[in-house]
Amino acid sequence: MTNKKMKNFFLIIILLGNISCLSQISKTPKGVDPTPLYTLQLPDNLDAFTVVFNDSNFVEKYNCRFNILSREWIISIPPTNDTIEGIYRHIVIGQYEKYDDALKRYLYSKEASTIDTAARIYKEEKQGANGYFITYKRIRLDYNHGIPCGISNYPELNLGFLLNKYFISISYTDYRYDKKKKVCYVCDINNDILLVSKILNDIVNFASTEPEVKEQAK
Repeated sequence: MTNKKMKNFFLIIILLGNISCLSQISKTPKGVDPTPLYTLQLPDNLDAFTVVFNDSNFVEKYNCRFNILSREWIISIPPTNDTIEGIYRHIVIGQYEKYDDALKRYLYSKEASTIDTAARIYKEEKQGANGYFITYKRIRLDYNHGIPCGISNYPELNLGFLLNKYFISISYTDYRYDKKKKVCYVCDINNDILLVSKILNDIVNFASTEPEVKEQAK
């Protein structure tokens, strides 16, 4: 049997063995609502890192942890309700010196999210200083040492938000082998979007009232 015939044979076996996946096709971001973050207006002079770093209530409330990557301040927020083994959710809020730096990070992240041939841009919008993209991976073949060994249909989504001089990354991947427990990845992603929106709104509100608090303390 020629190599081409063998490859076709394996593909047919895989397709037949995973026919149940075909009824689901790609786990697309349909239903994901970026609006709570996309429409958020952040002041040009907002210094979220300083607000959070100097206020233990924010660190405690949102379980923040800080990392320095190159010359960039990153506020990394671990998933708060990721209780199922094999599901990975990640949120990173990056604060940059100026809008152009955040835009470069946005474009780099979008390019990196679509390098895989199975990755697709689901949606992208931009208005003023704000923008966002959503990428996902369509149904695809799994390979083991270059040989097709199955079909992957698990959700793998990446969202990037450009808000003034901030870049927010939200990602979700379901690597579970046991799919018996039903999960709503769209619900989880929407919850993560709402969480980041709430955090940034809290920071904006705190920053706007901080001068009054200092004045009263005198």
